[in-house]
Amino acid sequence: MFGKLDRYLARSFIEPFLVTVMVITGLYIVADAFSHVNEYLRQASSMLEGLSRIGQIYALRIPYFLAPVMPVAMLIGAAFGLSQLTAQNEINAMRASGMSYWRILSPIYAMAALAALLALGNRELVVPRVEQMAAPEVQAWTGTEKRGHEDELVVDEIEKEQTKFTLYYDASKRSVTKLWVLQTLPGGATISFTAGRAAPVREGWLLYDVKGEGPAVNERLWRTSLKPRDLETALLPLEERPLSVLRHEIDHPGAADAQRMATLRLFYAERLTYPFTGLVLVALGVPFVIGHEKVQRSRMLGIGICVVICIIFYTVQHISLDLGQHGRLPPEIAAWLPVVLFGAVGLYLLEAVHD
Repeated sequence: MFGKLDRYLARSFIEPFLVTVMVITGLYIVADAFSHVNEYLRQASSMLEGLSRIGQIYALRIPYFLAPVMPVAMLIGAAFGLSQLTAQNEINAMRASGMSYWRILSPIYAMAALAALLALGNRELVVPRVEQMAAPEVQAWTGTEKRGHEDELVVDEIEKEQTKFTLYYDASKRSVTKLWVLQTLPGGATISFTAGRAAPVREGWLLYDVKGEGPAVNERLWRTSLKPRDLETALLPLEERPLSVLRHEIDHPGAADAQRMATLRLFYAERLTYPFTGLVLVALGVPFVIGHEKVQRSRMLGIGICVVICIIFYTVQHISLDLGQHGRLPPEIAAWLPVVLFGAVGLYLLEAVHD
């Protein structure tokens, strides 16, 4: 249970963390909106309609823009909160009363860990869902096809139904064309059929212009658990797909080549490191705040150091991922190397300050 002091220390992290999240996310959204405003206005019948569409899309996509902001906000929140405490000599008072740095910082570390879990939940559960919802509107309102080009055939397997299929999916219309299905029946026999197009219904998909082993028919019901959201998830960019989907693609490579598999493994490993990124940044930033008097007294200097730390970390991470992308490093090592390296440095600096 948190005592009164623990709640006070935790609040010193939470308040600047939330402010940082709102400010950076807001700037991120504004910058992205300005870069795409012409696309929305070009397809709109009026300026008001275009602005309304922009507002709807970006309100829906807030979780997407939160994902890269959360680790940085954790670092700035911890640094700003600690600099405020040290500027008012509260850290010195706690130390004079016999409290260790570990004891003082434990509520802040706890809040950082909670923020990391929330960031992970947002990225894995919320972002894929809102991007699925936003994709059809983005395509319809901008006149672009960001998902489902003619050469982007979805190939998957429904294991429990023993069904393989290929298709072309139009997310903006939620319709399927060029469908081919191969089903394995309980006795081991197989049936296959094709359809010119398909539309989702409660029981599965209603197929049109169906050709199979028997005579062609105009309509046929394909009973399946496959839903539009499953296809939309498969068509999301790799960085937006849930970990479970990436894991499934790695375990069931199908016709994927070696380069495609290496890319999948790299994205999967990088996603596993995501919740640790903010914790590593906090471990790197805290020693500079509590270990240097000038930084303790200047909030702006502390924020500047946080920015430098973020630049160095993300630069090294980008280089490492690029090496993994080009086969210079194994995907898992390329993803984890920056986190392990900077994490070890952060722990060393923290231990040195606490001593």
